[in-house]
Amino acid sequence: ATSVKLDTITFNAAVSACASGGEWLRALGLLAEMEANSVDKDTITYNAAVSSCEKSGQWAQALGLLFAMSGSRVELSTISYNAALSAAAKGGEWARALLLWAEMPACHVELTTITYSATVTACAKGGEWTKALGVLDAMMASHVEADTIVYSTAVSACEKGGEWVQALGLLFDMAAKSLEMNSITYNAAISACAKSGE
Repeated sequence: ATSVKLDTITFNAAVSACASGGEWLRALGLLAEMEANSVDKDTITYNAAVSSCEKSGQWAQALGLLFAMSGSRVELSTISYNAALSAAAKGGEWARALLLWAEMPACHVELTTITYSATVTACAKGGEWTKALGVLDAMMASHVEADTIVYSTAVSACEKGGEWVQALGLLFDMAAKSLEMNSITYNAAISACAKSGE
């Protein structure tokens, strides 16, 4: 019988498989097993575990893992933060998402389109249209390329707030940037107008 060496690479593969399958409890169990066997955890280990929690809607666990990463001196990456941001967005935790987003530059972690998209999504789900637009404005100021998804989510945030003027302004911005508008974008803008009687 052949034996498998239990090292960081082996565990990373197993935790990544759990992430792909959304098996967050198993991923956390593997982290505990690594600890018990004195196997070092690295950025890949934690990123896979955070992603597993994100895919399963376990925002508190995802944020706990991000905190554990910083406490164990494992390098935090854009992937780490993006997965935690997405978990917070799925959990309706817009305030926590904004805190994570705001701390990324201080941690020297690059903010990407996915970062901004997850943060705008969290604000939109929380009904915080002004904060969603603030994040979008910061994205433009940072020269990070906005895509249809970010804009559509911002339009949806305006729709939830009944802000039809803002929603239409975003449509004009999209047209000026030659971004493709989809049914989600149009439906949200139409709904914003309908809610305000325009």
